[in-house]
Amino acid sequence: MNKSLILRMIIVLVAITFLSALLLSITWSLSISKIKLNEQKVLETALYELNPTAAKYDRKTIQDTIFYQMYDQQDQFISYAFIADGSGFQANIKTLVSVDPTLTKILGIRILEQSETPGLGTKIMDASFLNEFVGLILNYTKKVPLSYSKSVSDKKHGVIKAITGATISSRAVVNLINQKITKIKPFLKKEAI
Repeated sequence: MNKSLILRMIIVLVAITFLSALLLSITWSLSISKIKLNEQKVLETALYELNPTAAKYDRKTIQDTIFYQMYDQQDQFISYAFIADGSGFQANIKTLVSVDPTLTKILGIRILEQSETPGLGTKIMDASFLNEFVGLILNYTKKVPLSYSKSVSDKKHGVIKAITGATISSRAVVNLINQKITKIKPFLKKEAI
């Protein structure tokens, strides 16, 4: 091959790469605002699903931690909500958690994002798993307020039953909630005063 042919091939490949990158960049910039808007809608829907008596919420930030205070129609404070996110088995799991004002009971959780193994880890989205957390008492007498068991749940002692075949995903959700509630509990207690 002569040098001019090689040079033309290199120029064509660089031009194609540049155009591809430009098109991807334009597509991303046109769609990112719609993606953010949809994420906000999903979050708001989940906030009101977990707190059906809520009429409004306030978004607050304390030390880089975002949380939500939920209020009923009489403007009475009814619950906190926060996002616990981090690593699952395959990718990040983003969980919305709602707790009572005293931070002693989980009112419910919703998985906002996940990319776990289809048919196994994705069962963290199933109602049967999500319902394990409804009414779960946070047990602060233990090292962590929440734990899991492979065989049985115990809501009064903060224990959920892990999903058979997806223990890692179940454990990840529990650990994410434990980490976040341990981090924000001191701030939320002060906020409630």
